[in-house]
Amino acid sequence: MKRIHWILFLIVFSATAFAEKIAVFPDLKRPRNIIIDHDRIFISDCPGIYIYSSKDFNLIKKFGREGVGPGEFRPMVIHFKINVQPDYIFVNSTHKIS
Repeated sequence: MKRIHWILFLIVFSATAFAEKIAVFPDLKRPRNIIIDHDRIFISDCPGIYIYSSKDFNLIKKFGREGVGPGEFRPMVIHFKINVQPDYIFVNSTHKIS
């Protein structure tokens, strides 16, 4: 049992010891996907998409809500995914790609 505690301690210590920055995102409740793209961090927290700055971790924009209309997503599926392209963000939700 002691060995497991030491292994867990070493994993947690090594993960934080070599990190450049540690950020807290208080707006998020249950994040599902995290994508880092140059100077932005995209986090899907169904049904919304949060965009943060990767330099200072400030919230740039939040969009999306639950529904079937424009700017709305149906996050009933486990595989709610986002795909970031240079000029577009694709969101794949239940029976809908936005």
